[in-house]
Amino acid sequence: AAAPMAAAAAAYDGVTTDVRHRRAQLMNEVFNAVVDSGVFPANVIYEQVDWYFNHYRFDEHYFHRFSADEIAQHVRLFIAARKLALAQGTPDDIFLEAPTRTGMFYIVSSDWRAINRVESLIEEQIARLGEGDAYSMCAFRSKGTATPHGSKHLQLYIFERSAFLVPKRGLDMDEGDIYKVATDSFLDEKTEYIIERYQGIIRRTVGRLAPTLEYEQFRRGERVARSEMRGVADEHDVDDDVAAAAAAAAAA
Repeated sequence: AAAPMAAAAAAYDGVTTDVRHRRAQLMNEVFNAVVDSGVFPANVIYEQVDWYFNHYRFDEHYFHRFSADEIAQHVRLFIAARKLALAQGTPDDIFLEAPTRTGMFYIVSSDWRAINRVESLIEEQIARLGEGDAYSMCAFRSKGTATPHGSKHLQLYIFERSAFLVPKRGLDMDEGDIYKVATDSFLDEKTEYIIERYQGIIRRTVGRLAPTLEYEQFRRGERVARSEMRGVADEHDVDDDVAAAAAAAAAA
């Protein structure tokens, strides 16, 4: 069943060949997972998966952040939310909340009332967390509109609960080991490079009240890495290979 979504993915503009290939593979996996659930007809699923991937154009991070099975669950909820909105005679007013294995999933139209309602529900979820619980929340807004001729966009909110690897009571206030202060889900989701970045920032900020900010910027065709601590800037050029690549990208 590798072919159904290939043509739809090939029509997606604005991405590289590698990304398009990965997107086609992911669309096929999502399509098959939703079909296997037996909830909706295959022709409806094909249309809605195509719409979900190619029209909404969520940030690429969304498709890296979640697995095919997780996105398939989102698509099933998305189809249900659209059908509910149509049945109520308000196709632009999509609103659905549903529990997931680790938290809650919300899908809503970009209406301020709906957004306020979702954020209030998330605040209630946070208030119910236990002392040893952690949580993460990410939100995505579609570039395409929620319906073909509508004016509202679609917003996803994913609230997830997890636990710290080491109980809070067993930690010193100045503990700086990320493998002791992070959650298992956080470490699972991050690459080794990102974990090392977080670890370096934690070491520099342990025992400090002032924030630490790190960012990268392009200047005169050369990428410059900057870090700021207590208002004092420490600026250094990145290695030659990275700077050369950045300069080439900036000139393109």
